[in-house]
Amino acid sequence: MRSHSGGAWKGLTLRAAGSREAIDGDLLAGTVLCGHDGRNGYLYHLAVAPSHRRQGIGRLLVERSLAGLRAAGFERCHLFVHTGNAVAREFSRRSGWVDRTDLAMMTIVLNAAP
Repeated sequence: MRSHSGGAWKGLTLRAAGSREAIDGDLLAGTVLCGHDGRNGYLYHLAVAPSHRRQGIGRLLVERSLAGLRAAGFERCHLFVHTGNAVAREFSRRSGWVDRTDLAMMTIVLNAAP
């Protein structure tokens, strides 16, 4: 575990392995779910507690996840964002992510009634 001791980060602890978490005392301040399929990295979910937003926690969680993928030799990471989530889409674009128009997401419902 690592902690950052400056400014808004005082007392905040970040876990270094696997999916990242930002802990502030007893509060889960933020978390990111990041993995890979052996070929590409994937950032599935990023969430920051409303009380801790606009402090750089989301950015740091994403940066740490991407650094882990880079260190493991991955060249790309894909991100899933709901099309209606304007806040997440803007955050992602400010962080350098670009929209893909060459892919379509498809889903199958596994527990659908016959």
